[in-house]
Amino acid sequence: MYIEDSAERFSSALIRLARTLVIACLTIFLFLSFTLFSQTTDSEQGLSFSYIQDVIGPAEQRLSTDTTVEFSSAPIEVEYRVVGDTNWVRIDTLSRLQANVDGLQAGGLKSSLETSLENAAAALQAVQDMSEPGSIVELEDELEIVENRLDAGFIDLIEDDGSLSRVEAGRLLALARPIEKRFDYLEYIAGKVRLYAKEEVQPEFTSLLRDIVLQLIDGNRAAYIQGLEELLDMSEKYRGKSIKEVEADRIRKKCDYLLRKIQAGKRYGALQIDLTDTIFGLEFAGDLSAEETIGVAPTVRRHTLSLETGIGFDREDWAGSASYGYETRGFVDRLKIDD
Repeated sequence: MYIEDSAERFSSALIRLARTLVIACLTIFLFLSFTLFSQTTDSEQGLSFSYIQDVIGPAEQRLSTDTTVEFSSAPIEVEYRVVGDTNWVRIDTLSRLQANVDGLQAGGLKSSLETSLENAAAALQAVQDMSEPGSIVELEDELEIVENRLDAGFIDLIEDDGSLSRVEAGRLLALARPIEKRFDYLEYIAGKVRLYAKEEVQPEFTSLLRDIVLQLIDGNRAAYIQGLEELLDMSEKYRGKSIKEVEADRIRKKCDYLLRKIQAGKRYGALQIDLTDTIFGLEFAGDLSAEETIGVAPTVRRHTLSLETGIGFDREDWAGSASYGYETRGFVDRLKIDD
């Protein structure tokens, strides 16, 4: 057992030494190449704008920028690309949903939808009237009423009734579904706080959740995004201390979803270095790439680094070569799509 452990440690040490030597040689070679050979630089820039419109108007607007810089000398080529993506997603309110219901013809369906919206509005008014910081139990109960009235008392009624035209039904569902989903997830988060957070931190969570609900009532997109980001930070702050780790991660996963649905922006950067040269009969070849994606939600914050390099010797009667490759991929956040 001791011999096997020693052999394993020796093998690991050799791998680390080889990696260090390869990276050092590549660094020296890159430095000499930059200083000894002529250089050329090219750059390209792009800008695009688009928007998506549904049956009730513009739903999303997107602005994208793309900048690419290429640098080349005799043995090496360097490319760096940065892509920025900023989009605006509509936040609809209960009052706008009510305005569209008012335009329907009188009948049993319209009366039922109006009753559901009145119940949901009353629950939201109760949230507004809560004393600061409020009770997490009361907040969860009111959010449950809102979610239920929008789901079973509104969306399901429209889908099951069938008396509305496709345009009328589509307009109401396009408005109601995102609103219902947001209140549904906030209710879920409130339930996790009630069940798994210590009493001393529950008022802080309750106050922030209430503020987020108030921003949804007003349709304040910027403040809504800020509130969700603060909720992410708060869940991380108390994770494993005042709230169970697995439950804190579940809270953050819901916040992550809500942020991605109304994503404020994302940036992608990539660096690519290629080199091929022959020095004293030795052929050098190397490839270094690095990527980084940064966005509002944790699931899109990740980086990737890879290195491949090789050296070869060729003569009429024999040839030899050796190569080395290394890649690592990391996620800044525990909430990750894959490994």
